[in-house]
Amino acid sequence: MPVRIKTKNSLFFCKMICLATILAQLSSGCAFLKKTIGLGLVRPKLQLESLDFLGAEGQTIFLAAHLSVYNPNDVDLTLSDLQYRLYLGKTLLAQGVYKEKLTFPAESRQDDLRLRIRIGPVSPEFMLTMLLRESHASELIWKSELLFHSSLGTIPLQFEGHKNIRKSG
Repeated sequence: MPVRIKTKNSLFFCKMICLATILAQLSSGCAFLKKTIGLGLVRPKLQLESLDFLGAEGQTIFLAAHLSVYNPNDVDLTLSDLQYRLYLGKTLLAQGVYKEKLTFPAESRQDDLRLRIRIGPVSPEFMLTMLLRESHASELIWKSELLFHSSLGTIPLQFEGHKNIRKSG
């Protein structure tokens, strides 16, 4: 037997019940609704673990940036573009783009993202200054923009990390 709505107040009441049901489903983490209407992506967490001095060759300095990424989402994320800039104080030392596509599984942490950075050519005075700095003065600033893609959409992320250079080996 079909339900008949007799007044405008009854229609309003039915709409409010439907809206309340939808909101309750969304707030309780209904994966189907999140996927259907494109809600629910959370920004991944990025951390600069270390900047390691790999060595110098001629007038070029080589560093390795070690990053960790935590994907809190219930879907895999693919990193398709990582643009970075490396500063010592306000001086731009290096910049580049990491184009290799990397996939970060759902609800997981990966600590093995390692980027090799080439700084140079630099003057011998700059190289000597950088290699002999006090540890508090050799803090580098890592700035990056990343694009993560998933079946639910794209997540842009800006990141800044501060680390002292450490010698590897």
